Amino acid sequence: MRLLNFVAVRISLFSTAALISARSLRLESSHQPSLVFKYQIVFILSDCECSSHYFNSSPDHKYRVLYTGSDLHLLKFLQSGLKNCFVVRAPSGYVARIFIAGQIDYSLFLFDEKLSDATGADLECFTRARRECTPLIIFKPSDSFCSVVKAVTRSLEHS
Repeated sequence: MRLLNFVAVRISLFSTAALISARSLRLESSHQPSLVFKYQIVFILSDCECSSHYFNSSPDHKYRVLYTGSDLHLLKFLQSGLKNCFVVRAPSGYVARIFIAGQIDYSLFLFDEKLSDATGADLECFTRARRECTPLIIFKPSDSFCSVVKAVTRSLEHS
């Protein structure tokens, strides 16, 4: 069998951590006539450290923080240091833009200064165009974990 006419389109699903890919396939074999299949595949962005069910339900947390960066040690430190915060991780600027443009409310955005596909300043411009009043922190990799947690705590207290 061989694969012909492959088409893929990505859209966000409920503006959460899931993406849908709609695909059409035509399979040909020497024994059967051409068959066309249409199906949908749901991709959960596993790098976001949460399932879509858990992502939508965080009743025991007062705040929701979107951390965009690749430092998993910082993520764990944030999760343990910010007890009243539900911390969602976006591993790249592309994923962060999906979350920012979505309908879920965030109490604070925390961006790494340098990402693999964007900068903190790029994400700041994108965020300010959509969420004018939400506090935002851009941190440098040289900043200590404790100073990042203190800055987040101060920002949340004043918001």
